[in-house]
Order: sequence, then C-alpha cells, then structure tokens
Amino acid sequence: MKELFYNKDFEPEPVQELIDKIIEIKKEVEESGLSIHPSFRLYICSTGGSTPQLFRLIDFLNYSIFPTFDTEIIICGEAKSSAAILVMAFPRRLMTKHSFLMFHHCWWDPGTCDHKDLNRKNIYLNRVNDYGIDIVAESTGLKREDVQIMFDDELYINAKQALELGLIHEII
Repeated sequence: MKELFYNKDFEPEPVQELIDKIIEIKKEVEESGLSIHPSFRLYICSTGGSTPQLFRLIDFLNYSIFPTFDTEIIICGEAKSSAAILVMAFPRRLMTKHSFLMFHHCWWDPGTCDHKDLNRKNIYLNRVNDYGIDIVAESTGLKREDVQIMFDDELYINAKQALELGLIHEII
C-alpha cells in the first residue's frame, strides 16, 4: 500500500507537488515489475481551494491512477469545499470518526467588475457548481436535486451522516 497525506489547499504549487509525488509512486510500482494490482491511499485534511486546481487533480487521478491502482481516500479532520468534491471522485471513501465534510457552491468576490465581466463570472461559476454536483451525484447515486440542496445549504456532514447518506463507504 502506497500512502500520501495532503493537508494543504488546492493551489497550483501544492497540487503540483502532490501530482509529482503520485507520479513517483506510480513509476516506483511500474519499475518494480510486480504483477499484483497496487494500492494507493490518500489521507486528506483540507479546507478546499481553487476549483481549476481541483479539477486538474481529479483529471490526473482519473486518467493516471484510478485505472491501475486500487485507490481510497481517508478524511482525517475535514474535507471542505473543493476537498469534499475530491473525496467524492475517489472509488473508495473513508472518514475517521470525528471528521466532517462540507459542501457549498463556489463563490468569488466581484470587487469592481463591470456588468459584462459579472455575467461571464456567473456563467463560469454555474458551470463549476454543476460539475461539482455531478461528481457527487454520480459517485454516490444520490439524486442530483438532493445534492443541489446540500450545496445550497452549505452543509457540514459528520462521519455518521456521511455513511448514512452514502457519501462514504466506512468510518474508521
């Protein structure tokens, strides 16, 4: 079992460092010549961060790691915002007893945008929110409308609730 711990926000540099570590693990396994199906576990404690970095990481995992490794993610403390969506992208999801997930819609500070820029940002945010909702719905089998409500309510979910909702597979 290969393991990594990620306790940073999803920003370009830390996400690239994580990807680089995962690539090292993948190369190590490939060079070992083992014929068994390798296992990979990611421990996470994160408040979230940049959605483009989140989706970059999910795409990397989907095309590089998930097809060749038995993978799981373990929430240790918190997985909020983008981190909660990353958790949902994993095939096997676990939480420690006192951890929690938090879902919400993406937001940004409009500052001094003009009306055209405001409209473009709104369209972008709606697309990003839809993508996050789709990831959660597809990975759990929950109705999209129910996931939408979780995002609308900025819902904090403890381990027991997450298990009952089918968001995770096991409490450890």
